[in-house]
Amino acid sequence: MTHVKSLSGTETVLVVEDDRMVRELAIKILQKYGYKVLEAKDGEEAIEIGKQHEGPIDLMLTDVADACLKIFEEKEFSLDIS
Repeated sequence: MTHVKSLSGTETVLVVEDDRMVRELAIKILQKYGYKVLEAKDGEEAIEIGKQHEGPIDLMLTDVADACLKIFEEKEFSLDIS
C-alpha cells in the first residue's frame, strides 16, 4: 500500500493571479487544506500585501512570474524565501 503525505499545511501562501475565477479556485483549495492565503490580482498589489503583511510569506503562487519579478526588482523589494 502506498502512503500519501498529507496535503495539509499551516503556511502562508500569496496567490497572485489576474483571472478572478482561477484566483478564487486556488484560494478555496488552499484554504480547504489549512493554508493561510493572501491574494493579489497583480504584481503591484502583491508588493503592497508583502509590505503590509506581518510575518513570513512561505510561498508565492503565480502565473505571472516575469511581471512580478520585474516589479519586485524595480521597487527594490524582496521576499525572504529562506
